Amino acid sequence: MDSAPEKEDPVRKLIPVLSEEEKKDMLAYFTAYEKYEAEISRIALEELKDHPVFGKLIRDIPPEVSAEQNRLTRELQKDAIYNNNWYPYIAYQIQQGSVYAKMGFDFKVWYEVIGLARTYIKPYLQKEYGNSPELFSALNGMGHFMDIAMGIVGEAYMQTKEEIIRQDREKIKKLNDTLERKVKERTAELETLNKELDAFSYSVSHDLRAPLRAVNGYAEILSEDYESKLDDEGKRIIQAIRYNAVKMGTLIDDLLAFSRLGRKELNKTDIDMNDLTEAVLRDLLKSVSHKAEIKMSPLHHLQADYGLIYQLMYNLVSNAVKYSSKKEKPLVEISSEEKNGEIIFSVKDNGAGFDMQYADKLFGVFQRLHSQQEFEGTGVGLAIVQRIIARHNGRVWANAKVDKGATFNFSITNK
Repeated sequence: MDSAPEKEDPVRKLIPVLSEEEKKDMLAYFTAYEKYEAEISRIALEELKDHPVFGKLIRDIPPEVSAEQNRLTRELQKDAIYNNNWYPYIAYQIQQGSVYAKMGFDFKVWYEVIGLARTYIKPYLQKEYGNSPELFSALNGMGHFMDIAMGIVGEAYMQTKEEIIRQDREKIKKLNDTLERKVKERTAELETLNKELDAFSYSVSHDLRAPLRAVNGYAEILSEDYESKLDDEGKRIIQAIRYNAVKMGTLIDDLLAFSRLGRKELNKTDIDMNDLTEAVLRDLLKSVSHKAEIKMSPLHHLQADYGLIYQLMYNLVSNAVKYSSKKEKPLVEISSEEKNGEIIFSVKDNGAGFDMQYADKLFGVFQRLHSQQEFEGTGVGLAIVQRIIARHNGRVWANAKVDKGATFNFSITNK
């Protein structure tokens, strides 16, 4: 008799896979941060004491409690960065994200405070490293570390919000005598949450894009008007600025697409997956130059939302093309089969593959099993795939071997 499967560990799922360069950058950042932590904390508390949300929290916490929290956070950060022991730090950040959600904090506020923290820390990194290459390493380390922290808190925040909603719905089912009142309350709360999500999406779409355009624009001006005055290193730095501005814009687009998936109403129709996949391949060829041989077996029809399934197939096929691009003869195979009333689609490649011990990280936001230098990407594509499948009550999984390729499968019941 088979034993029940072990419950997935939410902490281990969020442990980042870091390259040696990323670890080095984080060490450079934390070395300076730890040195000036007392000054940074004093400035942060002074600046945030009048913040409309965090100000009250800061004023209400006794100084000795605040000092102990800072000490614990710093020790956990140090253990994660110096010893690669991320588990305690992630567990603590998950707890913080849950607390923020239960207190009713708008996640946009947390995003704002993270941005302020960068501005408080940056002058001390400059003070420590001057204009040396270590400064750029430390800045990268700060950015990457804070992105990880924000992703963990955000994941816990959203999961807690979803858990709160789930618990409320269970109460509604049990309390039949107050059903109408409870439904109205929940509807109002959901409307408020949607407004918060819309506000957050607006903020990401507009408030972040404007400075990105400015950064890219000024870098272009420098490149065009001052090219003769710049040495090779200066030109390289400008190109790096423009590249990362474009990359950030792409990441914003992907995050917006990911956030909207949970609210998009499904419009299920009968989909000819042969026609849909042919359209995907045509569009992929227009946007990505590749030499992969793509073999497609006759595919089953599917009852699903056409737009979402198109996005899912585009993400999976483009991933297969990308990760097999370094092979002498890249090959991508697309097929489907029906088992027990379930349609299973597969996208297989002969590319880089991955170690199956990290398979649980594949579908998380910002989780990448290959470095940016090896294969470019935002780390959101497979998270979008998983959310689309979840909306259809299906399942998605992968099998792979390092340097032997990978197969991504998804299934949706035709009902």
